[in-house]
Amino acid sequence: MTADLTHLDTVKSEQESQADGPLPDTTEPQVDDIFEEFRNYLKMAARGEQTGVYVHSRPGIGKSYQAEELLKEEVDNRDSACHRYRFVSGYVSPLSLYEVLYASQEEGMVIVFDDITFGGHSQAKRCANLLKGALEGEGSSDRRTVEWRSKSSTLRDKEMPEQFVYNGTCVFIANDKPDSVHWEAVLSRCLVREFNINYSDRMQLIEEVAKADHGFGFDYSTRMSMAHWITDRATPDMEDVDLRTLIQAFELRASSVTEGDEWKRMLLDQLGYGRRERIAREAVAEAPNWFEAQILYRNTIEQLKGIDEEDEVNWFFEQFDDKQPQIEYVHELRTEVLDNDVPKDERVVEDSWYHDIQNVGDAIDHWEEMTGYNRKTFYNRKNARDGLITE
Repeated sequence: MTADLTHLDTVKSEQESQADGPLPDTTEPQVDDIFEEFRNYLKMAARGEQTGVYVHSRPGIGKSYQAEELLKEEVDNRDSACHRYRFVSGYVSPLSLYEVLYASQEEGMVIVFDDITFGGHSQAKRCANLLKGALEGEGSSDRRTVEWRSKSSTLRDKEMPEQFVYNGTCVFIANDKPDSVHWEAVLSRCLVREFNINYSDRMQLIEEVAKADHGFGFDYSTRMSMAHWITDRATPDMEDVDLRTLIQAFELRASSVTEGDEWKRMLLDQLGYGRRERIAREAVAEAPNWFEAQILYRNTIEQLKGIDEEDEVNWFFEQFDDKQPQIEYVHELRTEVLDNDVPKDERVVEDSWYHDIQNVGDAIDHWEEMTGYNRKTFYNRKNARDGLITE
């Protein structure tokens, strides 16, 4: 399902219906801000200022949707040269490409080639030659002539000429820049731009797009809580977390076979948490105590780029009931660091937080920082293990 970004006119009224009174006017069209450069490149093509534009970026951020929304605006804009557009995606044969160009040859027509493939070497070469003719005239001529250059019964049957002058515009949207000698000739005739979107922008897009009703039956507050649940658990190393993740969450929760929070577990597997859980449980099975288990876990997980080690400690204990294991963990910190009186420079663990622990109070402070709970909560839980820690 395609993410719907046309929400800015409807979100406010939905929010007000769920609030005690009117909300302040805080509508922020952040999606347009993030896509401003992308949209400007497409505008140049739509307005006939460029015969070809090639824009590429990572998948899952709504490029196709943004392109269609902009072209709709340009068609409605009397000052724009664009009066019609069409999308072509997937596999394109030379003959089908010729047909598409012929049917869309008039001035003011924009063809959007959305993540297309040309097949094998010979077909790619022929497609590239057709696009070269559509994008640039030969020599000093401005006439962009597309030529089939061979006899074809298909062309005769469809009453299509073997050559024609193309006056439209071509836009290419892709996930990356193709590495092909044939594509090099096409790209040399286009305005090419890589559209970069960072981790923060992706998280912002998820929360912005969640404001729209995507037809799953979730109200505004539910959609936003789901979006925040995703962004709170995503980390910069999770390259696959994007708008598709949000739609997948909606689909899982709306499914007739999921109950309660089961959609969360299923989505966590998609985000890569399933692997972390397996690593954590293997560490617990292998290590003699919780203290060494969390060290073993962190030593393994730190090989994954972008992991925040402090967050990983929090996550590690959440997998095993954050009460008893954390109490035992502090006890093991005390035993390892204090009772054994191991000098700082001889301690196995080099982490700064480990070096800062000088007494039981420091160990409990570390527990508080790690879990977000206060000292009173710690002692309430400690009472279940009388004598575990003594000041």
